[in-house]
Amino acid sequence: MKLRKVRIVYLKEMRDVLRDRRTLISMLLVPLLVFPFVTLGFTSLAISQAKKVEKQIHKITLINKENAPHLTEIISRTANFELAQIPLDSLTSAINNKTLQAAVRFPRNLEAQLEKEQNDSVLIYYDKTELKSEVAYNKLSDIIKNCSDSLTDLPLSKRKLERKLHTPFK
Repeated sequence: MKLRKVRIVYLKEMRDVLRDRRTLISMLLVPLLVFPFVTLGFTSLAISQAKKVEKQIHKITLINKENAPHLTEIISRTANFELAQIPLDSLTSAINNKTLQAAVRFPRNLEAQLEKEQNDSVLIYYDKTELKSEVAYNKLSDIIKNCSDSLTDLPLSKRKLERKLHTPFK
């Protein structure tokens, strides 16, 4: 008995809703037409902001740059970097305060180790929560990876080996 009354009320309400044009428009047409445009608008805004950040000059510092003069030269020639001198103890606060986007720390005697065909790690400090800092990190890591790849090719070519032996899969 009660289920029948619920059904009668439900059908009456649905008939009233479907009879009203404004309700139909707000339920169907607005979401179908407006939301895609809003989504496209926000997406294009985000892309334009990312391109703008990509073109900006990024303030970075190089720590122990005397240990890697070749890599320091390559980074300093890159157009979108401004080199700054920041003391090591205030490095973290400079990145957190957004006065510095990234820092590269070279290990001791990096180039001497590379000549002996030994490897070491170059550290990049950055703020992952900030877009400018992450863009600077990506550019720096690309430069370091390209330099690493070219240094890897030298010993291989001396031994007349192909690069694909060094990277068996991608």
